[in-house]
Amino acid sequence: MILGICGLTVCPLVCSILALVFAKQAKNLLAMTPGADGETQAQVGYITGIIGTVLGSLYLLCGIGYLVLVVAIGISTS
Repeated sequence: MILGICGLTVCPLVCSILALVFAKQAKNLLAMTPGADGETQAQVGYITGIIGTVLGSLYLLCGIGYLVLVVAIGISTS
């Protein structure tokens, strides 16, 4: 859950991907151990990991698009 929150605020791609991996591991471990608590936290981590991964990918695509636009304008004006 903490990595998912960090993925939404600090470092979108790295923390969000790690949140997805660790949340999936936690959900599998919780499924094998009856009576264990933490399923809600694992689910929140998984959901925030998905959201952070999508937002991080969009940020990356927008950044690359902006860079291509700036280079194209620079080439066309010189």
